[in-house]
Amino acid sequence: RRLSIVVTERELTVAFLKWKKAARVSAFKVEVLDTTGAGDAFNVSFMLSYLKKRFLEKIAELANAVRPLTVSRRGKGAERFPKRYMVKKFLKRS
Repeated sequence: RRLSIVVTERELTVAFLKWKKAARVSAFKVEVLDTTGAGDAFNVSFMLSYLKKRFLEKIAELANAVRPLTVSRRGKGAERFPKRYMVKKFLKRS
């Protein structure tokens, strides 16, 4: 794989640069209840998808879906992180 740079921007937008190609994945709009863990959720989902050798555009889309699902839920610790089926359902609706 070639070098990739990923930048999270205002309001959960993700921009990335991958070997002479730049792209931006827009944020999903949700009601924010608690921002605790939003960055962790994004980073973990991004790295897991990256390690599964998915395309960067798909990785960014998945990670970008996990973050708003995390901030729109109440709870403690990892119980706020969405399950895989929740992310798939969210992406189908969006």
